Parts: sequence; structure tokens; C-alpha cells
Amino acid sequence: MGNKFREELLDGETVLWEGKSEPFAVLSGAYKQKLPVLWIVCAIYIVVFAVAYLPFAFRTQTDPIQLIFACVLACIVPVSLCAHSFSDPKMIKNDLTYVLTNYRAFVIGDERANMMRIDKNTDYRTEIQEDGTEIIYIGDACKTKASASRANTVLGVRKDKEDPSKITGLVFYGVKDAADVCSKYAAFAK
Repeated sequence: MGNKFREELLDGETVLWEGKSEPFAVLSGAYKQKLPVLWIVCAIYIVVFAVAYLPFAFRTQTDPIQLIFACVLACIVPVSLCAHSFSDPKMIKNDLTYVLTNYRAFVIGDERANMMRIDKNTDYRTEIQEDGTEIIYIGDACKTKASASRANTVLGVRKDKEDPSKITGLVFYGVKDAADVCSKYAAFAK
């Protein structure tokens, strides 16, 4: 954790614990079944689009620029979904640091930091995946599924309808001894 972050601490705020994700496989835990299904659905979508649209486009002599534009638009969402299934784990393993202070919880990356206030009333839970990956859910993240935990680690959980930019839940994915971390260092430890 950099000095810039330490300069941003509130008066009286102390770093109690900081850590990084332990190594994990892309196809592990809740993602073992979810990701192959996602990849298959995306591939089927692209094939169906190609089979349905391309013959029509050639029959109607669609302008080549429009054809390319339509193909790019049709493929961008499924390709980006598939790309995230690799980029999120890479970012979690290499770029993110988790921090608990006496006032707040942080997920700090190279580009940004997600933060939420915590206290003794903040909900939390820990989970151990079948492959041994340990996860800490904080705040509104406690209500989310394990199959969304990697995206929630990277993006944070935002459930405040009045302020959608406000982080209301965080996930620490791949933490070693998650229950021990929560019981010893978290302001929400009960």
C-alpha cells in the first residue's frame, strides 16, 4: 500500500490489516460451471448472429461499412463478457490490495480505490469455496452470490438508490484465513 493512500487516512484512522489475494484458478469455486456456460452461450449467440444476419446482408447488398459496424456491435458484448472472465481474476491476483482500518474497508487497485465505512453494526460473512478459496463479504455484498464475487471485488457493490456511485458492499476474494482476519482486525467483528 502506497504512501499516497496513507495520506488519505482520516484523523485517528489506523490500518489494522492489509492483504492480497492468494492464487486461484480461473475455473474454480462458483466459476467452475458458470464460466464454461457463459463462453458457450456467447459462442452460440455469435454463430446464430452470423448464420441469421450475414446471408441477409449479402442478399440485400448491405454497405460493407454497415456490415462491419453491425458485426462489431453484435460481437462486442459477448466478447467483452468472455474477456472479463480472464481480466477480473488477473486484476484480483496482481493489482488489488485489501485494507481494513478501524473506520473503513478498502479494495485498492492501480487506477482506483473502492471504500466503505464500517463499524460494529456492519454485516459481514466469510465463505470457503470447494477449492479452498476464501472470500470475505462486507455490507450489501453479504446478499450477493459467490458467482458474482469476482466482479464485486473489482467493482464494489452499489445498492444505494439515491447515490448509485456510493459503495455499499465490498468483497475480498482469495483472502488467506478469512474468518481469522475478520475476527481479529475488522471494526465489524462481533
